[in-house]
Amino acid sequence: MISNVLEARFGRRDLLKGGLGEAVVGLFGGVGLAGCNSSSSGSGNGVGDGDSPAVLLLGFDPVPVSELDEVVVPEGYSFQVIGRWSEDGNDPAASTFQWNIFAFAGDSSENELAGGFHLNGNALTEYNEFSLPDGLWIDKDSRIWIQLDISESVMNTNPVYAMMGNNSMLAADPVTGEIRRFLTGPLGQEITGVITTPDQRTMFINVQHPGATTSAEDFAAGQLTGTWPDHDGGYARSATVVIWKDDGGKIGT
Repeated sequence: MISNVLEARFGRRDLLKGGLGEAVVGLFGGVGLAGCNSSSSGSGNGVGDGDSPAVLLLGFDPVPVSELDEVVVPEGYSFQVIGRWSEDGNDPAASTFQWNIFAFAGDSSENELAGGFHLNGNALTEYNEFSLPDGLWIDKDSRIWIQLDISESVMNTNPVYAMMGNNSMLAADPVTGEIRRFLTGPLGQEITGVITTPDQRTMFINVQHPGATTSAEDFAAGQLTGTWPDHDGGYARSATVVIWKDDGGKIGT
């Protein structure tokens, strides 16, 4: 319940003294909440502070459904696939250049085909091996947050993926190439979406379709693989999770 989260984050005395409303404002800071508008005269498709006109948030033309083997972006937008490279001697006229890939996903076997490797060439270990990265977010301090989406059809069962365990989220340093696993999710899920408050002291992530590794036969028999987050014998359910450091510091430090 949100009251439990607020009490853990701010303390019961602060909640009683300042009221639940003030605590919620303190938790979310300046992060806008979808569907909320502080101005009764504001537009339904923008946000404002009550004193200034609402700002249009969605100005692009929507992209239609596509079956092309290509990324399609709105008209007026462009994209490129990224890779790190630089001309020798930092000379734009140089005829040779250096390039690298930030990380190769894989296990900790150091196998040429299945093994994962850091930017510096070191093999991944049991604390940072990963597979099927699906989500990527870079915070204000340039930490790279990597979210995994191993299919529930192979998660924890197929020998190729068994060592990866449940889907998880890792953090990487783009300068040193170091990668560390930050969290693991419950059974049968994927971690989706990540954001922090402006002060980087509170993080939000989503746990999507937990318990999805339950087979149709087991589901029909009432034998559930996962029952997160309540663990009361009921069905597992998706949820948004709020994370903070016990010492009040920035997430990732």
